[in-house]
Amino acid sequence: MITSNDKFGIVCHDAGGANIINAWLNKKNIFNHNIFLQGPALKIFKDKFKSFNLIDNFDLLYKDISKIIVGTSFESDLEYKAIKYAKEKNIYSIAVLDHWVNYQERFIRNKLRILPDELWVTDIHAFNLAKKEFPNQKINIRENRYYIEQSATIKKIKEEKKYFYVLYLLEELSDNWGRELDGEFQALNFFLENIKFLKLPNNSKIILKPHPSESLNKYSEWIKKQSNEIDIILDNDNSLENMIGKASLVLGCKTFALTISIEAGKKTISTLPPWAPDCPLPHEELIHLKEIIK
Repeated sequence: MITSNDKFGIVCHDAGGANIINAWLNKKNIFNHNIFLQGPALKIFKDKFKSFNLIDNFDLLYKDISKIIVGTSFESDLEYKAIKYAKEKNIYSIAVLDHWVNYQERFIRNKLRILPDELWVTDIHAFNLAKKEFPNQKINIRENRYYIEQSATIKKIKEEKKYFYVLYLLEELSDNWGRELDGEFQALNFFLENIKFLKLPNNSKIILKPHPSESLNKYSEWIKKQSNEIDIILDNDNSLENMIGKASLVLGCKTFALTISIEAGKKTISTLPPWAPDCPLPHEELIHLKEIIK
């Protein structure tokens, strides 16, 4: 995807774009690129590569490169600033859309929209959405090697036999849908209030995996408040692919990781409650808890 003859600047903050871009790189060509990372993206790259050209300012980033590839965020400004700086330097810019939501918000700060020269998406659903949002933009579909590699690894992992593992993939939703609790806690409560409809076996264990952008202490109080009859633990030590591989059932709201679970053949459920907007994940195999309880 990114050949040894290319010399790119690479800029990432959020996990979604970082995982996709990271999978396009390999140890043979990693030192060809200038890489500027913040937030969850930094750990993702360090987990794969022992060393690389880590840059901490835009002046060094744009030295001797022909293009930049950036992830996209709607909270961090890093990639937005990288696109803006690239335009000032007359450097060709490519932005990777890693999900199916908030496309416009990724390129707007202080009411000013700055688009890259090209958008890369990883499936036809995202391509159609992006074309609708940006009708005059150059958009291309690129293979999602992260998706393929993760799914292949998961399929080789055997499910846990001693317990029926229920993996809940957490994420920050940044919306409370007009209610007091943040959306992610509303979804957790909706899940537990309706857990009987899932008909889980008695040896079930519920494992919560935080999103890379979340604090490890975020869910501590919520877990303490739950009934002792329900075995709930938080696990941030094991890898995503290992946890999905051992799980018999995978749940979450709308995180990209749910699509990896689907690709790996796991029963996968969205826990978004009925009062929340519909789940934007376009996969037909995804089951919706709100439909089960009807």
